[in-house]
Amino acid sequence: MATPLLRKKILGLALLSLLSGGVTLGLSARAAHAERVASASLSHGHDDVTASMNTLRERWHGANIIKITPLGGRSAKVLEVETAEKKLFIVRRPRRDVEHGLRVNIATHKMAAAMGDERMVPAAIIDTTPIALDADSPAGSQVLVTRHIGHAYTNANQLHPTLLAKLPERAKLVAAIIDLLSEQQDRKSENIMVRKEGTTLKMIDPDKSFGQRHGRIYRSQFFHGGMVGYTSAQNKFTDLPADLQTYIGDLATATPTQIQTIYGLNAEESAVVSNRAQRIQALGLRPAIDEYVVSLGPVHAPE
Repeated sequence: MATPLLRKKILGLALLSLLSGGVTLGLSARAAHAERVASASLSHGHDDVTASMNTLRERWHGANIIKITPLGGRSAKVLEVETAEKKLFIVRRPRRDVEHGLRVNIATHKMAAAMGDERMVPAAIIDTTPIALDADSPAGSQVLVTRHIGHAYTNANQLHPTLLAKLPERAKLVAAIIDLLSEQQDRKSENIMVRKEGTTLKMIDPDKSFGQRHGRIYRSQFFHGGMVGYTSAQNKFTDLPADLQTYIGDLATATPTQIQTIYGLNAEESAVVSNRAQRIQALGLRPAIDEYVVSLGPVHAPE
C-alpha cells in the first residue's frame, strides 16, 4: 500500500506530466498556427492567378485566328496572334520546353500576386494551336499562350527617362525582389514593358531563371542603378516596406518543400528561392543583390 508521501509524489509527477503535455500541445498549436499564417502570406492572391489563367484559356479556346505576326526572339520564337473578335495573344515556344516555360511563369506570377501586384506578370497556359501558326507550329501543336498586355505598353528603352522615373517605387521593389528570388538572368529592357504614360510595368519572358545559366547573362534592370531600378536605400532588411518584410521573412523560414508545393517549382528551383530569401533577410535587399551579381561572374552589357 502506498504511503501518504509516495501518493503525494505520484500525484505530483502526474500533474507535472499533464502540465508538460499541455505545454507541448500549446507549442505545437502555436507552431501550426504560425505555419498557416506563413502559408497564407506566401499564397496570397494565388486564386487571382488561377482565375487569370482560366480566363486566358477560355478566350483562347475557339479563337477565330485571322492574323499572325512574328515578333522575333533570340532563344524563343514569339508570335502575336489576333482573332476576328479583336482579341490578342502572345504565343511562345520557350528555349527549353513549354512545361518549363509555364512552370517559371506561374511561379513569378504567384510571387507578384503574393506581394500585391498580380497583374505585373501576364498569365500563361499551355494549349494547342487551332490552326497552323507557322512552319514550326502546325495545327494541334502544344505552345505557351500568354496574355497580351496591349499596345499601350512598350519596351522600357523606348521611353524617356523622365517617364520611367514616374514608375512607383513599390512596383520597382517588387520587380527587383522577384528577379532576385528567381535568379533572373535575362531582365534586359526588352523584357520590361512600361505603359507609355509611365504608370505601370509588366515583366515578360521569365525563361532564364531559377538557377538556369546559359547564353548571355544580364544584370536585372530592376536592380539599383538599372534603367528602371529602385531608388530607395535598401541597405538593410528593415528598409523594405513592412508587408514585403513579412513576405520575405515567411519565405525565408519556409522549407524548400513548402516553397515547391506553393509555387509549383521543382526541388532545385525551390532551393534557389529559399536561399535568396534568406540572404535578403540576413543582409538587406541591396547587399543580397550585390552578392548575387558577383556570383554571376562576367555579365553582358546592359540592354
